[in-house]
Amino acid sequence: MFKKTICLTFLIIFDIAALLSSIFLAYLIRKEILLYIHPAFRMWTFPFSTYLINYPYFLGMWVLILAYERLYTKRFALGEEIKRLWKGATISFLIIMVLTFAARISMNVSRTVIVLAWALSLFLLVAFRLIAKKILNKAGCWQRKMLILGAGRTGEMVLGRIKGNKNMGYEPVGFLDDDEAKLGKRISGVKVLGKLSEVKNWSKEKKVGDVVIQFLVKKDYGKKRLLLIF
Repeated sequence: MFKKTICLTFLIIFDIAALLSSIFLAYLIRKEILLYIHPAFRMWTFPFSTYLINYPYFLGMWVLILAYERLYTKRFALGEEIKRLWKGATISFLIIMVLTFAARISMNVSRTVIVLAWALSLFLLVAFRLIAKKILNKAGCWQRKMLILGAGRTGEMVLGRIKGNKNMGYEPVGFLDDDEAKLGKRISGVKVLGKLSEVKNWSKEKKVGDVVIQFLVKKDYGKKRLLLIF
């Protein structure tokens, strides 16, 4: 539970840092660079503090939308996570644009900064997330042990998928299978520990957080999460 809290807090902090960095970099580009590109940008622009004052709710909304995309409660492969991050960022900035015009804030902020901040956030949000997970990995907080139910060809494919997506932080500690001929054998370096009926005992012994199952079963596996992978 303590590790989960650390991971959640860390991810939220880095997501907020990505947002603030995006807005600040967009402000600097608007103020220091765009004026050399087009005469229209040579006009005076609002100070950075204006954006913080006019959008005090943005940070909370940013986190809530990312939470709605289950980016704090579920682990995704990198490609899927990037899609959800981009979706969350885009929805957040669309809402901000709508509120900017509805509340007539547009006279106090630069729309160019908002658009640039959205574009920058698509890169920075992903980058900050990867950095956060690297730090959590080194601290030993991101890894999550798991069992794979079924040691057949599908189970081997699942193992390869998990190993190929280190971003998810899963550590396969063993297979469980009812085929006695497979017991004790290793599949890509991961041992077949026992039978499916022993999942509770092995989960406790190996301190497993998740169980991967590739087929539908009607057995009680306790309170461990079942990750359905087909």
